[in-house]
Amino acid sequence: LPKWTGGWENTFRYKGFDLNMLFFFSGGNYVYNGTKAGLRDMRSWNNSKEALTRWQKAGDETNIPRIVFGDNISNGSGIVISENVEKGDFLKLRNVTLGYSLPKTVTDRIGINSFRFYAQLMNAFTLTNYTGYDPEISSNGNGNGNPSVDRNSVPQARSLNIGVNVGF
Repeated sequence: LPKWTGGWENTFRYKGFDLNMLFFFSGGNYVYNGTKAGLRDMRSWNNSKEALTRWQKAGDETNIPRIVFGDNISNGSGIVISENVEKGDFLKLRNVTLGYSLPKTVTDRIGINSFRFYAQLMNAFTLTNYTGYDPEISSNGNGNGNPSVDRNSVPQARSLNIGVNVGF
């Protein structure tokens, strides 16, 4: 579980423009990168090119275990090894919205109370040293007893919404 989490949200306004940003951060935890472990798994499926830097003979220095066909233990896929456990600290721009509201003189002329254009970007970016897709997701769900396991998990989607708010 993360040892610390938090966020910061603010809206800035200037003339008819508004900019809202929501940042979220978390850290002090570790994430099991099961996706990386699976790519190092030497059973019969696609593997990471890291397998080419595997241990082969005495004196080799590498963080990739030797290849053993059918082995899902030594590479950390079946049993967790430290090579596949990473810090889960991150900072995300979870939401950013830029809008423009027409002046009251204009809306009064066309017989409405308000008119606002906006563009909203959700999950704009994530700053992290985690090598998987998203340190916040978990293939075990995100309950208190089972976070921080990333095994081919789908990252949170990035989406762009464009819209209009009209007040009558």
